[in-house]
Amino acid sequence: MNMNVNFTSGDTDNSTILDSSTGQLLFDVTTPRKLGFPKTTIRDGQQNIIAVCEGGWGQTKVTFHGETKKVNEWFPKKHVLSTSRMIPAPNGKTYVWKQKWSSDGFRLVDKDSKSLVAEAHVSCKLLSRHGDLSIDISSEVMPFLDAVILSFIISNEEKKLRELASSGVA
Repeated sequence: MNMNVNFTSGDTDNSTILDSSTGQLLFDVTTPRKLGFPKTTIRDGQQNIIAVCEGGWGQTKVTFHGETKKVNEWFPKKHVLSTSRMIPAPNGKTYVWKQKWSSDGFRLVDKDSKSLVAEAHVSCKLLSRHGDLSIDISSEVMPFLDAVILSFIISNEEKKLRELASSGVA
């Protein structure tokens, strides 16, 4: 069974994430706007904290189900200059988030078989800064949907930082 999830905001670090077929609340993502390094909290549908991502000077840390690691340990890059990151999953497989260069989307693929297991889409909205953001997710990765969502949010936020840096704003 496949699932499609929708972000209620184009701002992935401040959004509610819903099952698009049922409208069920899956996750709530909040990042208070304040001076200093951001702290993003992800809660499940019952409002239990499942992850916290805290920024720092090259030392971003993620706490996932109570275990704290540097982002580069929990969600390593394929190599130093890579924009792709890998998720070592509980099923023994490794998955890789890859940015689709022709669009704002991302693809999550099995590192070995290269099979597509999730794909993020942004559909443009006229007269809006943000488009609708959704992710199609295969049943293969549903048992660790929380890790898929957290890793997507990290990937998307890194993409935004790269875009800011290349535009000369950062």
